[in-house]
Amino acid sequence: VQEAVIAVHEQPTDEVRMNPTAEVLMAEPTPEEAVRGHLLAALRLARMLVGNPVVAEDIAAESVARLLAARRRVKVENADAYLRRIVVNQVVGRGRRSATERKFRHRFATSPESSDSGDQIVGRETLADALDQLPPRQRAVLVLRYYEDLSEAAVAELLKIPIGTVKSNASRGLDDLRRLLSEGQDDG
Repeated sequence: VQEAVIAVHEQPTDEVRMNPTAEVLMAEPTPEEAVRGHLLAALRLARMLVGNPVVAEDIAAESVARLLAARRRVKVENADAYLRRIVVNQVVGRGRRSATERKFRHRFATSPESSDSGDQIVGRETLADALDQLPPRQRAVLVLRYYEDLSEAAVAELLKIPIGTVKSNASRGLDDLRRLLSEGQDDG
């Protein structure tokens, strides 16, 4: 086995000699970078699932902490899939929002400062509000299926439900979402 050798001359020069058959190895992310990446992914998913940014931050932080604890105990083959499962479990475990919170949420809503390219068809806030009104399983199926772009089989495996249930929840969820969004346009 021949080792890859990179020889750099002592004097400043642009010439670097490298064995042409040597493989270039990608540097592993530092633990801090890995945690930051996991936290961003968990936060993005949690925000889509719960709608409330404060609750989403709590869920994301708890989920990453659970992932790190699990990695100390067992070997986790696919950390991203494992993290998604933890986030979904955290969201489902919190249950539905209380009727009082839904009733008075509009009093504390903030208006968006500026629009971005994601607000072309339906405002992000409008979509998030409509998603919040769906049952937790439908919301989870829609977010995992269309926002996270997972296959029906992957969603079924992640939520531990049959593929038929994923399909029916996606269909009903999209119908309910369309109805909620059209009601919102009629009101405004």
